Amino acid sequence: MKTDITRRQIEVLQLIAGGLTEEEIAKTLNISYITVNSHKSSLYKRLGVNNSVSAVITGIDLGLIKWELVSKNRIERLIEFKPEYLQSGITILNYFSTILRQKNPNTKSIVRIEQEGLNVRLLIIPEKSDEVQVIEKTLEEYGLVISGKIKTTEFLTDNMQILELENKLEISKLELRFACKQLEYERQNNKEKIANIENEINWLRGQIGNSLSNMNKITMSTNHYLVKNVKQNFPSNDKALLKSLDIIEQFLIIQQNEPNKEEIIKTLESVKKKNPAILEFIKDFTQKTTSTASGKLLYDLISSIV
Repeated sequence: MKTDITRRQIEVLQLIAGGLTEEEIAKTLNISYITVNSHKSSLYKRLGVNNSVSAVITGIDLGLIKWELVSKNRIERLIEFKPEYLQSGITILNYFSTILRQKNPNTKSIVRIEQEGLNVRLLIIPEKSDEVQVIEKTLEEYGLVISGKIKTTEFLTDNMQILELENKLEISKLELRFACKQLEYERQNNKEKIANIENEINWLRGQIGNSLSNMNKITMSTNHYLVKNVKQNFPSNDKALLKSLDIIEQFLIIQQNEPNKEEIIKTLESVKKKNPAILEFIKDFTQKTTSTASGKLLYDLISSIV
């Protein structure tokens, strides 16, 4: 299929992914509005899609464009699960696409789940920028339902939809019970037991709910997710470096109304002196794992000094 798509069509697709309108694409490529529409129609036909969001997703799958090119309007949540929580957590996250359609029938946004080991990324690409706020609100409310802070009947009004959601939550509970039982069998030699399945279920739901509804959190399992990733990729016992990473991570996690830019720049420059590659890694990590104001600011600050 790649060979059927022209270079110009790929350029149009890349600009669509960047959130440009047809008029803006025409101006950027110095072609007419009619020509842009012609390229889009041919592109959609060859990709087997009927809207821009599906075209972008298919383009990513085919390697025609990269996630980094996708409009900043995209919504992301990254969650690191414990092994026993993985399948149950994925079940809950996957169901958000159904919830989004039920709550917002007219949306053509696409929900995508990507998994790498125990890390699961929830990606949502709105068709239009004005859908972002609606999707964020739905995501936050879904998180509150998952964590038990509001009832399903407060979230949905259709009885069948309420029943489907409650069934999905029960399925995730069964998956967690099964995973915990498996772990118990594996740990029998050490006489380790999972004391209270219900507590495990409540903990999982609470953490997922918080991760979905709280934009300030970039991970559910630890306050040292960034440190953990840097250690894995750049092993070091340098205490000064680890302290700098802690400062950077706290800057990401904790929302600050008036962040101390001078302090964070000084910290970033310190990391750069230790190992410039680490700063590049943090820049990439920040771009992919958080869409908070502090995350975007950190990304901009790193970009200004690397």
